[in-house]
Amino acid sequence: YTVDKMVPAVVLDVTKKKNVVIQLPGGRRVALDRRALGFAARAVDNEKMGEDRIRRGAVIRVKNNGGRWAVVQEPLLQGALVSLDAKTGAVRALVGGYDFHSKTFNRAVQAMRQPGSTFKPFVYSAALSKGMTASTVVNDAPISLPGKGPNGSVWTPKNSDGRYSGYITLRQALTASKNMVSIRILMSIGVGYAQQYIRRFGFRPSELPASLSMALGTGETTPLKVAEAYSVFANGGYRVSSHVIDKIYDRDGRLRAQMQPLVAGQNAPQAIDPRNAYIMYKIMQDVVRVGTARGAAALGRTDIAGKTGTTNDNKDAWFVGFNPDVVTAVYIGFDKPKSMGRAGYGGTIAVPVWVDYMRFALKG
Repeated sequence: YTVDKMVPAVVLDVTKKKNVVIQLPGGRRVALDRRALGFAARAVDNEKMGEDRIRRGAVIRVKNNGGRWAVVQEPLLQGALVSLDAKTGAVRALVGGYDFHSKTFNRAVQAMRQPGSTFKPFVYSAALSKGMTASTVVNDAPISLPGKGPNGSVWTPKNSDGRYSGYITLRQALTASKNMVSIRILMSIGVGYAQQYIRRFGFRPSELPASLSMALGTGETTPLKVAEAYSVFANGGYRVSSHVIDKIYDRDGRLRAQMQPLVAGQNAPQAIDPRNAYIMYKIMQDVVRVGTARGAAALGRTDIAGKTGTTNDNKDAWFVGFNPDVVTAVYIGFDKPKSMGRAGYGGTIAVPVWVDYMRFALKG
């Protein structure tokens, strides 16, 4: 099998000149010189490289570049994509990582990650249910909270860009992903109320930390769970369940079972007020139009809404975008969480992946 035109090859021999002879799928043999080895040249029979050294019997990845085979490296950065039918929860696409055969860990359903700012819409929805509106004004100013930090220390959260806008509306705050406003909203409605309310979207209590940091998405959940939760905003407030099987036939072609999914507007339970879902949808359209997810506007559609997310030190990057028919969540990050660098924001690395997929998916 190939991934991104990368082909697995077996090392047959390492010559005295440190050239490498490989066998490609199908049996063809190719000799790789130092130029073809590139970055991997230092790993040829190098005992210091341990199990990572290129030696006889090792399996490496190569790619044909204009008739020349060269060693390539699988990316360390991983990701996941989940795309659902917003009305039924049917899985349209599910990608659990770069290459399932090299690592069978399915990040779409197994990776517990902080959703970051993609969690904020659930807090805002809870605020609307408490009587706030999209025009409610909240102070976007620095805040220090004694006893709310680690080990009872002072918690001094910040906006990701270090800028503060003073009194702004909820619509403006979510569009610009203002951390201070999300925290003040949660302080106003109460952590306990928010926990109970947000469970309507399908989150377990363990995914909802009993602290103000919940406003910033510090709980842990999976990309599949996040996509399911956003379907509530997309379909008018109904809770649907994801599923991958529609029908089951036996070997003779006889139908043995057929999925009876919960369908929005029919038999699915109403999770939140449809007016609430509509307002959240309209606010998140602004996120795409003029906010942190402006890159999603590349699709040239006016019905797209969504929210970006980035966690502390740029360890996790997200974008969840949707229209009334399709919800797609994209997650990017390392398996062992570490910073992706200054450019590792949801709007810069997750949104482009989402756009590439949705450009295809929305063709029908």
